[in-house]
Amino acid sequence: MSKTYKLCLAAVLTAIGVSLNVLSFSSGTFLGRVSFVYCFCYISGIYLGPVGGFLVAVLADILQCLIFPQPGPYVVFLTISNGLIAGFCGLTYKYFKNMRPELSILIGAVLGYIFCSGIISSFGEALMLFDIYPYTLAKTIGAGLGFDVASASLGQRFIMMAFSKFATQWAWILLNYLITIIIYRSTYVIMKKIKKN
Repeated sequence: MSKTYKLCLAAVLTAIGVSLNVLSFSSGTFLGRVSFVYCFCYISGIYLGPVGGFLVAVLADILQCLIFPQPGPYVVFLTISNGLIAGFCGLTYKYFKNMRPELSILIGAVLGYIFCSGIISSFGEALMLFDIYPYTLAKTIGAGLGFDVASASLGQRFIMMAFSKFATQWAWILLNYLITIIIYRSTYVIMKKIKKN
């Protein structure tokens, strides 16, 4: 793949990432936000590699924050999280050559789910005051654990967010993974020819 083509692909993926970030919205259910950003992160990692995928995912998140500013310091953690999701997928796709691509992509998605969505994003969102967003499930979990939700410590807020994300994000990870595989399979032949040139 030529440097010019890779740069163009990075620009296109960044634009797609910004659009998907902007178009994310609350589902109004315990499943949280409806987002296809994971799909963008996986594809960035697959086609640009771990470093290129990380940079494009981070850039897309930064641009989205510049267009629509977000409250609080938690945004930095979400930006890093998105970058690492792309990086994980890029690493597993690049280095697990002996297994089927679908499986290597799945491993990257699971690593992103555990470390990025479950831990990094949870910590970032725990820095926020709960009155900015409802966090209904997180608050319910906190109450069930006996926390005083109104004055919960950072550690308690992290536990609430982590349990909440592990309980809900798997559904969005699975949906985004399936979409990624459909896109990957439908573009595989084209991308293979491009890489040869």
